[in-house]
Amino acid sequence: MSLPDDYQVEKVTSALAEIKIYIAWDFDGVDELYVWLQNSVDGTVYYQELGDFTVTEDSDGGGVFILVENNQGVSVDVSVARTTPKTQTYSLNNGEALNPEALIKSLDKTVKMIQDESKGYDNQNITSVNPFVYPDKVSRADKISIFDSNGDPDFDTPDNILAPQIGYAQEWATKAEDMLVSSAAGGNGTTDYSSLHHAAKAEASADTAGISASNALSSDINAAASAAAAQVSADEAEDALSDLVGVYKTIYIPAKEMTAQITAGATSGISETTTNKVMDEYFEFPDGADTFVQFNRALPDKWDLGQIKYKAYWTTAAVIGAGDAIWSFDSSSVADGVLIDQIFNPSMLLTDPYNSTAGSLHISPPTAFQTIDNTPSLQDRIQFQIGRFGIFDSYTEPLRLLRVAIQYKETDTPVVVW
Repeated sequence: MSLPDDYQVEKVTSALAEIKIYIAWDFDGVDELYVWLQNSVDGTVYYQELGDFTVTEDSDGGGVFILVENNQGVSVDVSVARTTPKTQTYSLNNGEALNPEALIKSLDKTVKMIQDESKGYDNQNITSVNPFVYPDKVSRADKISIFDSNGDPDFDTPDNILAPQIGYAQEWATKAEDMLVSSAAGGNGTTDYSSLHHAAKAEASADTAGISASNALSSDINAAASAAAAQVSADEAEDALSDLVGVYKTIYIPAKEMTAQITAGATSGISETTTNKVMDEYFEFPDGADTFVQFNRALPDKWDLGQIKYKAYWTTAAVIGAGDAIWSFDSSSVADGVLIDQIFNPSMLLTDPYNSTAGSLHISPPTAFQTIDNTPSLQDRIQFQIGRFGIFDSYTEPLRLLRVAIQYKETDTPVVVW
């Protein structure tokens, strides 16, 4: 018997539940068949044991085939290889005549083993879940192992592999002003610009600020000249300068940064207007009860540690009420090492009339100056309490607090580094 040189690993791709693979080469029994499935979605390999497949000889006229069950639910690549046992089954004793049939069978087995080895699919060599064969060392010299978009192994030089990433990095660094960073480089396509763009914008802003400063200086010079022309006395000018040493600044605290008291607390809520869908977060204070919210801040280091003022930004629900709202404002300072549970100073009360339009914004007049209790220092925690005197005010419906404004005065003393 002579073996044809037609051995190759048989491969079939199919999504059928039972897959048929024809075998064109010789094999001696099912023990010599090596069968595996590879999931085409995640690449996982499943090796088939004896009993997982059946061998049928020429029942459909097409030749010998095996039937393999596909339980993956997706398309799979089915491969069938031959693994000829590496055992010696024929021997010659001294003086014994040759057995041609046994000798030919043994030689055929040797040829099959050579064919098996030449295809590189000996079952002792397939140890990886996703086996593949590396090219020779000359082809892979000075290259990096990578995988292409199909998950197959490949090799390329470091320069070729890194070139796109270097280009993307250059986009983030030096792409022209007002040119968006590409989505391939990781840009979002709407607001991502290069460092060069931001530097150019910052320079333009600096130039604008310089012009504004120059104009402001000119205005100051003109004001000084006018003051001189008006023959303002030195004492009057000194008094005016003293009044302008501190600049008043305002901070705004929205309702979402406040917390309702556990005892007599207001109720948080979110609203949306009917026509234009304007959203607001608020705290609702009922009629007929005194209810409160709190928040805390460390006021800026430029604060002169003096008195402060408040304004309330509030609105109402759809129901139209009547009367005046009364808001209360309290504050207390807590220094390092001091108990947080400190008493608030007497309430600063503010009366604000309802403007008779449901859902409209009310910006209250400012309160009088209030002294923060416990003699505050810079970087102390200042605890604020805001409340509605619902028992005493005359407004007949719930109020919704949107935010609070706090005004303080800055000192001319430079801020010292920590």
